[in-house]
Amino acid sequence: MTSETRRRKWRWLRHVAWVLAAKAFLILLILAGVAIFFGSGAGNPLIQRYVVRNLIKPELKSAQDPRALIKALVGPASYLIGAAAAWVSVHAALVIYLLTPLFYITPPAWHGNTEARPNQQKP
Repeated sequence: MTSETRRRKWRWLRHVAWVLAAKAFLILLILAGVAIFFGSGAGNPLIQRYVVRNLIKPELKSAQDPRALIKALVGPASYLIGAAAAWVSVHAALVIYLLTPLFYITPPAWHGNTEARPNQQKP
């Protein structure tokens, strides 16, 4: 085995170690995110939306925030993108993981219009 071959193998091993570390960090972030999401009550709009639409009063569908589900899926989607990015660039994955909480920290006005559309006017 030449020194160049040995160097390439060690480089690959270090890369795999970084990817696995990013994956472990992802798992910890997902667990913390789920705990914080439902523990803090942030998941309540999703649960409330399901209960109101399907169990209690289906006629109140139009009174719900039409983008609540999209907003709730931003975190998991960005963490999945970070997991995919870890195979290409570990640093890009870590940046995605660290930028995701900014979506939840920024004011809601930055996330888009949450008013009902004309065909979904509140009663």
